[in-house]
Amino acid sequence: MRARWSQNCARYWRDGRGSSSYSGRYTDGARENVTSLSGCTEIQFISADTIAGPLHTNDELLICGSPTFGRTRQDAIEVSGPAPTSTSPGWRSNGCGGGPNFVGTFSSKTPKLDMPPSNSSLRRKADPAYRFPGRTNIVFSGANMTVNGVPMAIPDSGVIYVENSSCGTVAYRPLDPYNAPAGCADVYVHGTYSKSVTIATEKDIIVDGDLIHTNDAFLGLIADNFVRVYHPVTSRSGTSCTNLPAATNPNVRIDAAILSLQHSFTVDNYYCGARMGTLTVNGAIAQKFRGPVGTSGGTGYSKGYAYDDRLKFRAPPQYLDPVQSAWRIQRFTEQVPAR
Repeated sequence: MRARWSQNCARYWRDGRGSSSYSGRYTDGARENVTSLSGCTEIQFISADTIAGPLHTNDELLICGSPTFGRTRQDAIEVSGPAPTSTSPGWRSNGCGGGPNFVGTFSSKTPKLDMPPSNSSLRRKADPAYRFPGRTNIVFSGANMTVNGVPMAIPDSGVIYVENSSCGTVAYRPLDPYNAPAGCADVYVHGTYSKSVTIATEKDIIVDGDLIHTNDAFLGLIADNFVRVYHPVTSRSGTSCTNLPAATNPNVRIDAAILSLQHSFTVDNYYCGARMGTLTVNGAIAQKFRGPVGTSGGTGYSKGYAYDDRLKFRAPPQYLDPVQSAWRIQRFTEQVPAR
């Protein structure tokens, strides 16, 4: 089923995604092992969403209501889709009215940006004591942390690497997201950090509480697969779910540069349970496919994404270039010192 989905839905809207469908047994979030013909999932920006900074998508923007994009005109809002015409504004609506509030400068037909295929290069950047196999729990506290209950300092190398041991090929299961084999490199992380660090994993990163920086520190979260926000629910009946008492945090804050190389930044069980508050990300998000964090029907989170302007000049330790920029010296000139 994943192969059929990949063949039919892993394409841009301009390349026919809107008319694509797939059939067979699948999981759509609320249901599992369903036999049906289904259209490809489309994710929209709604009125409650704010993107306070620049934005680029290799596809097009799907708008429902009046979301806000950008803080000033200096923030570039880029799409790789077609340019506006007399019949098309350069973004899509699902018929629910409204239109985007472009505070930033909107442009279309921008070059597509491709990301690295994996973060394996970071493994050798991590000291051996900071390479961990299988499921790993990290709690930050200033310049220190506990890893699987063991106190440690945040590494001087600035890199923590988590790798699969006995995992096999385990896909993300929306109805059972926290029961992957213990040998799978799922990293659960929260806390307050005062020293810059990058966490890289061969599987998923699950943010299970606030991640807050102090002391001008940076955090990088790089997953080969998903970066996910922890949101367990119970008592499922279709899309009707009850939040577990421990998962009723009305708001979540993540101060990090987030990079999902093969999948998405998303919220577990975004499609059901009680309406949460705002998912605040102070940093940056780069993902291969845009992941959902809530629905317009009243589940999950609203978005409050703010670009960290420090990232214009600095980055978390050993952070991968999310667009594989190729730099070379074009011209070298020595400047005569003033006398």
